[in-house]
Amino acid sequence: MIQTLYNYVLKQKSKNKKNWSILYKICKVVLNLFYPILVWGRKKPGTDADGKIIVSLTSFPDRIGDVWISISTIMNQTLKPARIVLWLSEEQFPDPGKLPESLKRLQKRGLEIKYCEDLMPHKKYFYTMQENPDQVVVTIDDDIFYPEDHLEKLWAVHQQYPRAVCCWYGHVISYREDGSIEAYNSWISDVSGYRTPSLQLVPVGCGGVLYPPGVLPGQLFCTEDIKTLCLKTDDLWLKAMEVLGDVRAVRCVEDSMIFYGLIKTRHKGLFAENADRDGNDVALRAILGKYPQVEKRLYEDYKNRSAEE
Repeated sequence: MIQTLYNYVLKQKSKNKKNWSILYKICKVVLNLFYPILVWGRKKPGTDADGKIIVSLTSFPDRIGDVWISISTIMNQTLKPARIVLWLSEEQFPDPGKLPESLKRLQKRGLEIKYCEDLMPHKKYFYTMQENPDQVVVTIDDDIFYPEDHLEKLWAVHQQYPRAVCCWYGHVISYREDGSIEAYNSWISDVSGYRTPSLQLVPVGCGGVLYPPGVLPGQLFCTEDIKTLCLKTDDLWLKAMEVLGDVRAVRCVEDSMIFYGLIKTRHKGLFAENADRDGNDVALRAILGKYPQVEKRLYEDYKNRSAEE
């Protein structure tokens, strides 16, 4: 259902149909109204022990009553994951018995719920990657309707580029004349292409991101830097670590758009603070201040790419 509606709107967009954005909003409303009803009573296993992927995510109190919907979309994939792990803050959720019935139902279908220190959005990757250093990890957000072919597409491009970070959606960094990186909201979004690995592509977490095992440097897990530099901004921290490890990113599809999200949760999260209140730029300046070699390496790659083109 999700895949059909998503592809329909994407097709209209690719044809430059003027009404594609209206269709997008209509499909989003349809999903929000009917998808939870359709999947509530499902009992089939949502994971496969022979699967090759671990899906990892986190949530917080304002969304805990609705996160089951996003998890359900992952349980309905054409390529089922081996595990689905939801990380919750011990401080925010001191009593597991008080979790919503919706999550308890999904535990019977394969969902694992674990508790940890509150590293905010970093929880989605931090602990799963450390506990499973030899496994492919896909991170997802807790308020998105993921198409049924989401994991299948990510896995296919991972097979082609086993060392690259794979994503559906991403931004491309833009630069000032002096070689410094421009403000986050000036980066190129809604890009097509980038079907071969590139340092310039920045995966966006809401689209789901596949991380190969063992390619990112150990600095990724430096809690001191995370807390002081970018506690509320995981995408930029992950990108910086990719650059330090000379790990490129690649898109798994030629064209894409932001997946449909849960309407009732759109004002409950870090997106507005980071994107609309310069939170991303504050974090980016802090990261680049600590790791100036990241900015230097990115600009060198940009100039080389421009010369080749």
